[in-house]
Amino acid sequence: MIIRFVQMRAADTNGANLKLAYERLVIPALRATAGCRSASLLQKNGDPQVCISMTTWRSIDDAERYERSGEFKKLLDGLQPYFAEADDWKLGLRPDLTVSFEPVVNEPIVQRFEVAAEGASSTPSAFIPDYLRVVSHRIRPGAAGIFRKIYEDQVLPLLRVQEGYRRAYLVEDPTDINKLLSVTAWSSKRDADRYERSGLFLTLLERLAPTLTDLAHWKLSGQTADHARIATSDDVAVDGYTLLIGEEFIA
Repeated sequence: MIIRFVQMRAADTNGANLKLAYERLVIPALRATAGCRSASLLQKNGDPQVCISMTTWRSIDDAERYERSGEFKKLLDGLQPYFAEADDWKLGLRPDLTVSFEPVVNEPIVQRFEVAAEGASSTPSAFIPDYLRVVSHRIRPGAAGIFRKIYEDQVLPLLRVQEGYRRAYLVEDPTDINKLLSVTAWSSKRDADRYERSGLFLTLLERLAPTLTDLAHWKLSGQTADHARIATSDDVAVDGYTLLIGEEFIA
């Protein structure tokens, strides 16, 4: 299975107009697209203008066929009026040698991930996450297999018994073999927050720690304020997203 994330910045501060456009344009188009299993628009915690479109696909062939068909570009063009204008401007020179100032376009960020492991609850329509948690891990070269085994054998069984847990995906970035994402779907933000406050999240991170880069491992093992204050490119990053609109198409 394939997961596609398209990150956009909405023009309005709460994403309401983008949500309406997504419901009117994107969901009907993807409902009619072969191989698309679900489509959801989610809003980022802490920055409500940032939204992601999460779509799940039966196979990489289906996802690539959709990308090649031109339908994706057509949908992006339809959503463009609802994207925020860029804060930056670029300086140019016209053919008549006069100076021009043009806004830098806020291009959506498109990512495609392959699902390496999956664990579902018995909740119906679990492809549509009411709340989504995305945890990014930087791993040591060659450690993906060990990470996946720990995730399947130790992480997923404990997640399945958590209140409000619905589904988890371990996904691989084909453009960065040393990056893995744990994507978990929850019935509510409250359920996800309860899981994090319980200490289980840190316990599971500790089990995965031997597979992480030395820098990431150092940050996790640090007990001093200096460790916590230092930000690095290998930090375990956690982001949360709340569902705005979504639909599951096929089982």
